[in-house]
Formats: sequence, C-alpha cells, structure tokens
Amino acid sequence: MFKYPLCKKATNDILMIVFLATVCAIGLNIVFVHVAADVLPELAVWQYVQAANLALSPLQFRWLSYFLPEIIISSGVDVVTTHLLFRTVYLGIALFFIGLIARRLIDNDMAPIVMICAISFYYAVSTQAHFQFSEEPNIMIYSIFIWLVISNANFLFILSCFVFGALTKDTVGFLIPFYLIYCLRFNSFKYSILTTSILSSVFLAIYIGLRWYFGIDREYLGGLWQYSENLRYIFDRPDKGMMWTLASILPLFFIAINWDRVPFVVKSFVPSAVLFIVGHLLISRVEEFRTYTPLAILLWSGVLAIKYNVYINSADTATPKSEYRAE
Repeated sequence: MFKYPLCKKATNDILMIVFLATVCAIGLNIVFVHVAADVLPELAVWQYVQAANLALSPLQFRWLSYFLPEIIISSGVDVVTTHLLFRTVYLGIALFFIGLIARRLIDNDMAPIVMICAISFYYAVSTQAHFQFSEEPNIMIYSIFIWLVISNANFLFILSCFVFGALTKDTVGFLIPFYLIYCLRFNSFKYSILTTSILSSVFLAIYIGLRWYFGIDREYLGGLWQYSENLRYIFDRPDKGMMWTLASILPLFFIAINWDRVPFVVKSFVPSAVLFIVGHLLISRVEEFRTYTPLAILLWSGVLAIKYNVYINSADTATPKSEYRAE
C-alpha cells in the first residue's frame, strides 16, 4: 500500500513519541501546580535570591536553572508563567529522548510508551511543594547525552550537551564514566581517552569556575552530609524513604542477576549509576527521590531489554541482530 512502509512506520513512531511526551510534560506541570499551589506566590522571591547571588550552596551554582528564565522574566513575563514554561519544555524534550532511547534499545513497539509513562508517573509521585528547577533540565541533559552517545553523534554535539548540563547541575559529572566505558567499546583507545579528558577538564573548569565567580563561602542548604538523616528517614518513613530504590537499587539488582542478557550500553552505565547512588546517599536526601529519575532512563530500559530483544550490543548476543533498529 505504501511505497516506503518502514519510513512511514518510523515517522508514525516518532509522532507518537512527540505526542505522548508533550501530553505527559503538560500533565506533570499540572501536578506540580496543584502540589505547589501554596508556595508558588513565593517564586518571585526565590528567583530574585538566585539572580542576586544570595542563594545558598549548591543552588547558586546551578546557574542556567535561573539565568535562562531570568532573561524572559526581565522582558516582563510573569515569573511563575516563565518557570512553568521552561519546566514543560525541559520535561517534554527529556521524555521525547527517553522514548527514542527505548525505541532504539528494545524490540517492542510498546517500549517507548511504557518508558515515557513510567518515568512520568514516577516523577509525578515525587512532586513536592518546593522549588528545584535544576532537576528538569538535568533529566533532559541525561536523556539527550545518552541518545547522542548511543547514536555515535559528533563529539561537538556531545560536548555542547555536557557543557549545558554542567552549567545547570553538577550531577552531569556522573556521565563521564559511562561515556568512557561505552566509547572504549566502539572507538579507538586514543579517541576515547582524548574525548573523555576533554569532558573531564570542561567539567572541572565549570565546577571550579562557578564557585570562584559566585563565591564558595556560603552556607550549604540543609547541611552537606545527609547520610545519617537518610538512614533515619528510610526506617522512619519506609513508604517514602524507599521510593528512590525503584529507580536505582531494584533495577540494578535485576540487571545484575541477568547480566548476560543486558545490553552493553546499560552495562556501561552501571558504574555511573553506582557512583550516582553513593554520592546522593551521602549529600542528598532520599525523600527527594525525583533526583534519582535520571538513573531510570537506562536502568529501566535495561530491565525491559532483558525480556525483549535488543538492537544495540549485538556483539554480546549469541545470534547478533542489527546494531541499530531498522528505520
């Protein structure tokens, strides 16, 4: 009936992902507005504190999370409207690339739908009545970075994505081990070490530069070390205190016991996931389990890929399939 049925199917798949990502991003903002209704009037003060270099650490160093909205706000647009717009765009783009990653990794047409809906549901449940506008762009950066890496994109695109992430939230640094391990598998040793060194140098330059520019001598929000508080919270409130494990420990355990059936891209992400978890247990709060959402992008995809055939990592399978999904 159609001259190019595969192209038409690919187009329909992409349109479906765009539609679902948009709907879910809007829905997540509706949830946020409902949950944070009592504190939204305070958003103007929050924005002023960030823009005036009066915020606590580490919020002050998450520069792009408030600088980009400030550009729009300075033109006369309402503060709440601006942040909700940025939040919707960030989440929409993140969910779009999450759908693309699932479509690439998993031999099942429902995989993008399952991943987009599952991560949206998890993020909706994690919504709290306070401001943390670096989290949505952070999820976006993780999804774009992973997509660029598995698509063998030009390193300049990967570097640009990484720079944006480093200027938004320093957890982007956990992506460096993932990049190195994956790159070593499919590129030369020299190229892998060189590009990883560039990413590491850029990360350190931005990390140190932001603290030098804004001033590191400021109070850390809630205190730096949170491991004792996290341990107490896990036992006192297991209903909320264990939610972070859904995006981290539990899929990691399932991946570990099915290691031979896991796509290489997911295996290469495991060291980054472990470092991410340890770091967050030490200096972040498990009650804010939305911060673990970036891990679900590949860990949940890995869980689904164990059940279904995979397109990437053909070298690890006894009967290799195509390295990439047919378009």
